[in-house]
Amino acid sequence: MKILMVCQHYYPERFQNQDICEQLVQDGHEVTVLTGLPNYETGFVPEEYKHGKHSDEKINGVQVYRTFEIGRRKGVLWRILNYFSYMLSASWWALWNRKKYDIVFSYQLSPILMMFPAVITAQKQHIPLFVYCCDLWPESMKMMPPGDKWFVFKPIHWISRWLYHRADAISVQSKSFFEYFERVNSIPRERMLYIPHMASSEYLGMDFSQDNGIIDFVFLGNIGNAQDVELILNATEKNKELPNFAVHFVGDGIFLEKAKQIVKQKGLEKLVAFHGRKPVEKMPEYYKLADVCLVTLKAGSIISKTIPSKVQGYMSAGIPILGALDGYGADVINESGSGVCVSAGDLEGFSSHMKDFILNYGNYKECSSKARAYFKEHFTKRMVVDAIEDKLQELVQSKGGSK
Repeated sequence: MKILMVCQHYYPERFQNQDICEQLVQDGHEVTVLTGLPNYETGFVPEEYKHGKHSDEKINGVQVYRTFEIGRRKGVLWRILNYFSYMLSASWWALWNRKKYDIVFSYQLSPILMMFPAVITAQKQHIPLFVYCCDLWPESMKMMPPGDKWFVFKPIHWISRWLYHRADAISVQSKSFFEYFERVNSIPRERMLYIPHMASSEYLGMDFSQDNGIIDFVFLGNIGNAQDVELILNATEKNKELPNFAVHFVGDGIFLEKAKQIVKQKGLEKLVAFHGRKPVEKMPEYYKLADVCLVTLKAGSIISKTIPSKVQGYMSAGIPILGALDGYGADVINESGSGVCVSAGDLEGFSSHMKDFILNYGNYKECSSKARAYFKEHFTKRMVVDAIEDKLQELVQSKGGSK
């Protein structure tokens, strides 16, 4: 197949779309990527990518085209400029690009505006559009103050609904999302399928066991409003009189500075450490540090029912998990035996399990082997790419799907 993958972010920014595209190339397909300029981590476009540099290059067999994009920087205005600059430049590229494809593959992160050039290409060439939905819109907007009270929420809702309806098929990463798409965006159930996040299998063969005399709880990933980091800090405060434990945050996000303020206000500086954002190749260092990996999502939103991609990474590494989330994500943790999970926002339950990990860690030794066994059965890259590839081929063979 000749596949056009559309996403605002791609290498050197680290998202799973790179692994998927490169595997599709290895499987014999021709993959072209339409993306923006790297700036997700720093907020600024590197000098080596300015002025059209690297706008047309081949990376591990994948043809990559980059269109203009204003750096995210900090603040709402810069974020809006970032979103619209990519949407407009990539849409212009899509309008004038003459290369023919068999299918468009939209790897949809936030914001949903990045779907526009995918829709334009699909409609212009009369080819199917497959959406791999990583962020649920307009629900994701509720995690950004003032949430659904913001005057742009309704327009974004209409835009989201319109864009999703242009898709021939939409994959979701939690089975809990089927009902949401049907109810909020009126997407027929038969147009949806479940394909989970994947994680690298390289962690399966690594030994992350260590004993430094304390129980280290490690949170990896985005530190945003949706992640309910405050729940972790409140649970830490409840257990602060217990000996021999520490809490580590590895990542960055809009809630990071607020989290640091809370730590200072609660006097938790000796128990809590912030390590900042780290590259993927550094992750084994922090898995080796971890006795327990943490995953939390804020209650009151469908987002709390997702399976954060970090869960698959935790399971691959064989680290026991302590979670506070709902829906299918909670089911995966509980059913796999990879750890324990309470409902999103359940401070008492979360702090109680944190205490039990500290005092009775030996009771959780079997979580490691159970987590890795479940991972092998459900979340390997090969399984996820096979599911994506099968759906792409099905849509191409149907010559436009069921729109």
